[in-house]
Amino acid sequence: MLVVNSHYSIEQERTLPHKREIIDIKISDNFQRASSNKSHSIILREGNLKAVVPCIELARALFLHNVHLTRTALRPNGLLGMAVVDDTGKECFIRFNRSSDYPLKNLNSKDACKHLRWLLLNPEATRSFNSIYDKLQQDENSGWNFNFEPPPLKSWRFKLAGEYDESDPRLFYVEEIKIVYSSSFNYGKKVSIFHPKKIDVIPIEPSNGKRPEINRTDPDPQLDFEATPGSHRKRDTFSEEGFRFVCNTEDEVTVSPGKALSRVAPNVNTTEEPKRDTSGVGHGTATGSAQELDWAINRSDCDDPTRPETPKVVAPTGNFQIFEKVIKKLMKLPDYEHKGTQCLAMPKPDNSSLIYNNKLTQELEPFIVHISITGKPRLSSLRWILAILTTSIV
Repeated sequence: MLVVNSHYSIEQERTLPHKREIIDIKISDNFQRASSNKSHSIILREGNLKAVVPCIELARALFLHNVHLTRTALRPNGLLGMAVVDDTGKECFIRFNRSSDYPLKNLNSKDACKHLRWLLLNPEATRSFNSIYDKLQQDENSGWNFNFEPPPLKSWRFKLAGEYDESDPRLFYVEEIKIVYSSSFNYGKKVSIFHPKKIDVIPIEPSNGKRPEINRTDPDPQLDFEATPGSHRKRDTFSEEGFRFVCNTEDEVTVSPGKALSRVAPNVNTTEEPKRDTSGVGHGTATGSAQELDWAINRSDCDDPTRPETPKVVAPTGNFQIFEKVIKKLMKLPDYEHKGTQCLAMPKPDNSSLIYNNKLTQELEPFIVHISITGKPRLSSLRWILAILTTSIV
């Protein structure tokens, strides 16, 4: 869902037509409605301040975070057509249906997973989501005047963008909801998400000693509204920043392991320029050739680099014992100070071949350093060499 009154370019960039005020409010009372022949709005109150939010914008912030949830909201079976909740055991499972087109990419986002838990396990959220289709069926107008039944919003907090009424400073017209802070909800059990299309690759070595080579894909395909996406193509994922749905709970949502698949990891051809590609909007089809544009909000955290693992102290390896011997010899020379030596385990590689490759060239990056202890190297040079060694020894 895109933001009303914003401008979007073909390069997937968003611009605002004018400056807006940003306010933070905590809802102090039940919401009210304001309706006309053209639109429906929700009035949120904090004391004497009234914030008027278009229903379509409130639904976007609460539910319509990506095209897949939007499609689900407009289907007769609603959330049941996307996933079911298995709450019979000690752990609660959200199980996606095999026919669901909900992308695995979203499950890399903790924010998106927590939002799914709230949407499927909180009865008020589920009821409100399903009301989108119910209201559509009840609408007898020739045009679609979007409407739905929001969940109770008292004690929720919002960051809003808009402008004050020219004659009433206690009236704020909302154009965009920037952040949603939901009220607390007790989920009880641990919650995990199962997706039938999730695969955990087990890397194996090629039997003939040669890895297949693949070309790079276009990292920035051109958006073409006339192109038909292919169901067999990868998605052109774009996570719009600037919005978050914050669930008021510290409990994490885990994603269940997928089906194990043994596979030889290919080498990526980094010398050839990637072939130009296109992306299109809508459902992917068997005859389509473009990538499917997967635009979403509230999942930008899955594109953030993960926090580096803290290295663990382990028993010295054979290579490290050689390194220790060199250090001991150096310490016998004058003017050298020894502050400590540790053998640390490197974090597990995150590439499919489980090899410590350079992320740019996809090749091994060994360091070969010769240290002469017969002469008198400058201390600054020696410190530089040891710094390389301590960060490069595996």
